[in-house]
Amino acid sequence: MLCTICRQCLDGIWDPSKTKRVCRINDFNEHFKEGDSKNHVSLPTVASHADQHPSQFVFGHHPTPESYLRSVQQGCIGCSGPGHKVQQIDKDPVMAHLGYFSVFTIDIQKTGVVMEIFKPGTRMGGQHLVFYEGSPRDYNFNLSPLTGDAATWGLIRNWVDTCIESHQRCNQEAKYIPQYLLQLDKSNGIFRLVSADQVGPHPTVRYCTLSHCYSADSHGSLQLASSTLEALSRPQPLSSLPLTYQDAFAVVSQLGVNYLWIDHLCVPQDQPFTDHERRDVFSNSFCGIGATSSTSPSSGLFNKRTPELSLPTVFEFPLSADGDTAMVRFNSPDASKFRDEPLIKTARGFQQRLLTKRMIHFTASLIYWECYEALCSEVNPQNMVLLPKYYTAPEKDTVPGSQHRHVSNRSLAAPAWKRLIMVQPPPYPNADDRDAILDSWFHLLQTYTSCKHEAPEERLSCVETAAMDTKALLKKNGYDEIYLAGMWKDTFPAALVWTVEAAADGRPTQYQGPSWSWSAINGAISYDYRKMRQDSNVGLCQLINANYETGTAAAGSLTLRGKLAIGKLCHHDYNDWVENGLIPEDVLRTRFGAQMDIAELVDPDAGASLGKAPDDTDHLHEWCVRFDTKHDMKEEVFMLPVSLVPAGNPSLGVTVYGVSLIKSVGGVYTRSGMWQVSMSSKTEARELFKGLVDIEITIV
Repeated sequence: MLCTICRQCLDGIWDPSKTKRVCRINDFNEHFKEGDSKNHVSLPTVASHADQHPSQFVFGHHPTPESYLRSVQQGCIGCSGPGHKVQQIDKDPVMAHLGYFSVFTIDIQKTGVVMEIFKPGTRMGGQHLVFYEGSPRDYNFNLSPLTGDAATWGLIRNWVDTCIESHQRCNQEAKYIPQYLLQLDKSNGIFRLVSADQVGPHPTVRYCTLSHCYSADSHGSLQLASSTLEALSRPQPLSSLPLTYQDAFAVVSQLGVNYLWIDHLCVPQDQPFTDHERRDVFSNSFCGIGATSSTSPSSGLFNKRTPELSLPTVFEFPLSADGDTAMVRFNSPDASKFRDEPLIKTARGFQQRLLTKRMIHFTASLIYWECYEALCSEVNPQNMVLLPKYYTAPEKDTVPGSQHRHVSNRSLAAPAWKRLIMVQPPPYPNADDRDAILDSWFHLLQTYTSCKHEAPEERLSCVETAAMDTKALLKKNGYDEIYLAGMWKDTFPAALVWTVEAAADGRPTQYQGPSWSWSAINGAISYDYRKMRQDSNVGLCQLINANYETGTAAAGSLTLRGKLAIGKLCHHDYNDWVENGLIPEDVLRTRFGAQMDIAELVDPDAGASLGKAPDDTDHLHEWCVRFDTKHDMKEEVFMLPVSLVPAGNPSLGVTVYGVSLIKSVGGVYTRSGMWQVSMSSKTEARELFKGLVDIEITIV
């Protein structure tokens, strides 16, 4: 949704009496950028100039911090940008002079409109309003105040019926029945525990599964154990269950299903439950029920809501002073909230979403649907097209109904696994089948690794389903790839250059995997497979051997041949970047909190200098090491060059990427981070390491 101020301001951009033009954009940029606001406070204002194009002006927006924060709390997609820290107006001379807490600019382009919002000390970035030419059926503007009313049930049943009737991949015959299920007696409002041999023939039995978050009261409620088996096998009133379980039975009833599987009531808590059994339970479920917003069994599934706060952000935008308009929309206005729901942020929830062929998500504001062939919500009942901001599709791919920039009526090839809401395809799909599959895998990891896991073994096990699907799809296309601790053997050594998005203070106390794998640490990682897999990497570093013991969090080693340098590092204080509004403080603290600059590269044998950082190097990405954790930070590390990546613009040179290493007992190394060095050309980059001899290095 858009707040009233955003909506009114956009409506009035051609009429100065409705939306105030506080200054010309050229004057504003001259004073606001690069911290010049500290030295220039005399900013000219403008008169009406109603005959001039809005793109030449800066407009008044929120008058006070309180007004801005109120819109953020309401969920305004225009005001909700990166970093909501409120700096007072009087600390920014430019904003103080203009008399607004926030101002904005407008750029009307061929594909849509860019609204860029500024507040004291921060340029929030552009919000893209895409021209929308789709069918009115694509959006639903009639939401009720309750997520569990008759209209919602009608929509859910329509999703289920459509899936059963037309989705071939979602209708594979079930081949498994869990050891125990909960049987519903709707007419009497009771349930009881039944064993698999008490249920009818397996192919005809449908059961639903409940996915929910665990908490302290999860363990205080009724659970299945040897001591409770007999009691649960007798009829029990539904009212004796926590609210989430009661609501799940209501969903089962609406779907015409008689059986429900709930982990705490269907898995004996005093007996082991293997990951293989868990996969069988969820992959053979008729439909998953996601208590997606609930934090405990007592939270329930259904919620009261304010409909206008969840409506799609689609509206008429004024294109001229003559009254010409066009429909515009913000990309996936409701889906960004979905990413922050409690269940979505757990590794176990991620695993269950992948395993369950069809799933209904109950959130605080909307109901969502996921299956192999459709992603829907109450406001996008037909299907949701969720693409990266700058997605570029190859000619053979099409996305029906998509009006996304760079995409025109094209359809995306399905990934190896079940498509999930907010797990987007790579922004630049690869034309090669093998590389496209692997690129999708690493892109999936960026979402998965941000999920929290309860036990060390879950770091790898909860994504194993996607790994198995990826391996099967690769094999179908003629590629027999070897899976190693969350990585693929043939992607080494380039795949070693993954990055931690927000470094933790230290490494996990329990072993989760070899240091070269992302599984060894906690937190989100990123890796651009397409960029790192360059022909120019040949000869820079080679994989000699890979050993990995299969099993939960098993050990493994990589042996590589390459050149090893020593990096002498130093700290750089980027607080001035925060003060000048070039980077939000929370981004500097989290994403760059474990970063150090490379001052010099040294030959580890001769001690001679290989090269020093240029004197004018003053950028977050030019010569630096980004450590995996803050505990890994050291002033001297070994540095193994891995990838040489040319910039998109040849005049910007190339970047050498590599891994930083710490030498351990026995002469082996452990990964401590990723580094990069910017050079003017490929030749200069290779010359930097030319004097080093090739050696074999084992990383564990």
